[in-house]
Amino acid sequence: PVATSRFAQPTDPVHRVLRLNFMDYNTSKEVLWADTRKEGHYGLQYKSTPYRVGPSSGNGVGVTLTMVEMFYSKNGLPIDLDPEYDYTGRYRYGEYHNDVCDGVTMNLNINREPRFYAWVAFQNGYYEVLRRDGADDNANIVQTRFRKNDVFGIKERTTNYTPTGYLNKKGCSPLYNNIQEDVAAPHYPWPVIRMAELYLNLAEAYANLGRIDEAAAALKPVRERAGLDPVDEAFEKAGLTLGRDEMIRMARQERTIELYLEGHRFWDVRRWKEGDKYFNVRPKGMNYNGESDADFFRVTEVIVQRKFMTPMHYLMPIPKDDINKNERKFVQNPGY
Repeated sequence: PVATSRFAQPTDPVHRVLRLNFMDYNTSKEVLWADTRKEGHYGLQYKSTPYRVGPSSGNGVGVTLTMVEMFYSKNGLPIDLDPEYDYTGRYRYGEYHNDVCDGVTMNLNINREPRFYAWVAFQNGYYEVLRRDGADDNANIVQTRFRKNDVFGIKERTTNYTPTGYLNKKGCSPLYNNIQEDVAAPHYPWPVIRMAELYLNLAEAYANLGRIDEAAAALKPVRERAGLDPVDEAFEKAGLTLGRDEMIRMARQERTIELYLEGHRFWDVRRWKEGDKYFNVRPKGMNYNGESDADFFRVTEVIVQRKFMTPMHYLMPIPKDDINKNERKFVQNPGY
């Protein structure tokens, strides 16, 4: 759908559709089942938007390096498979001046797919958000800089900073005012089920059955909206073979990207039995305490405790009250 004119940003038509997809409820037909409860003050939009001088932005939903690398290259391929993408040099940095970046940034942030630019803010990239701070009144877009002493850096604070050097934009309205105190976040129904998930469910089922053409066809509408070629065409252009294993990977990766930050990955990783790989390691990002480019663009572990116990955490505990109803037949799940 075409976004309404009340949103000044984003101006790129593909980025615009992606950013406003389920937020512009006046035009979008994407949401099939919605949660219409209003977002609280400390909700996603408050926690995601860039910090400035006012108390109405938390600046803290840092996108992990694993998720950053999950987004495709501009050719719609995993960055480690695309022969045109400099995968080995992704952690180097350089100066770029284009419509998605103006200044020094990591190579990892360049030549990526539209969903990355619509949903992730990075060093010297952009964040579309309403601002009212005098000199930059109603700018509708800000450049994001996250080094320690940069405008959105940690400085001497102990809160309100991105722990990964990236910041989430998905689900954050460009009309959110991150300067004025006590301004409610723009309200919109949160998608519990949306149309893209149905396509992704179908694609994953076909992929596991080895029905490659049907899986690719199911992914096509999702990729088309994201400005990407169908998966089979992308593989063919790159001279790659798309077999059953590759199709399963693409169905899972497409799901991870498209449904990013919508509450699916917690369940998907368990369903795929990949908890040890993703949930039993510390997340990584940039060094937010780095004052120079050389220090900031250094892959660093985020100091959080993560522990995934197999097979315990693949299952939920059965409530004790339910077990007590029939202790001879109800057996608690392993590890609880």
